[in-house]
Amino acid sequence: GEAQMSAKKAQNSNLGERTLQFQLLNADESVRETSAAVKQNESVTFKAIQYSLADLGGEKSKDFTYYIREVIPEGATDNKDGTYTKDGVKYDGHTETVVVTVTDNEDGTLSVKYGESDSYTTAIFSNNYSAADNSKADII
Repeated sequence: GEAQMSAKKAQNSNLGERTLQFQLLNADESVRETSAAVKQNESVTFKAIQYSLADLGGEKSKDFTYYIREVIPEGATDNKDGTYTKDGVKYDGHTETVVVTVTDNEDGTLSVKYGESDSYTTAIFSNNYSAADNSKADII
């Protein structure tokens, strides 16, 4: 069995050609993979995670937790509303939790579910860019 997860940057023409990155984290919040840079309305697909019977540790079924988040640049301001701002770009600070349930089908195969679903729904992150935010920062 294998799990395939993805993330998408929502469409926002204000972002222009600015790029953003996503990270896939393990349950302990260590970084498993950092995506290539994507522009608005683009998606990234993380490397598939392969599971074997050994991963189940003798159980018939086991849950594996992962997190997907946007990379927030160093020095960004915490807006205290789940977003961060740097250089006029507002970043989406939410973390998407993905629980992958791997089950032994007892026929030599493993099945993978995402929550209650057989298919993974791409996590969507929103960003915005405002030159006004930028000029406001200059006044301080």
